[in-house]
Amino acid sequence: MSDVEANKISTRLGIIDRLITIKGHEISTLLVMVLQLSKVKAENPEYVSQLSDQIQEFRRLNELYKN
Repeated sequence: MSDVEANKISTRLGIIDRLITIKGHEISTLLVMVLQLSKVKAENPEYVSQLSDQIQEFRRLNELYKN
């Protein structure tokens, strides 16, 4: 394998590694938010989250993007 090919592979692996790290951090942040929401719901059973509405809107927008 030439140095040029090795550098390309190294760059690609670096990009993949960064994406995994970023997405892992985002997932971790979301899990913390879910825990906080659970605490709010435990303290106030009357609390109504808008999360399901936001998820539905995200899915709708995502479907529009695919076209």
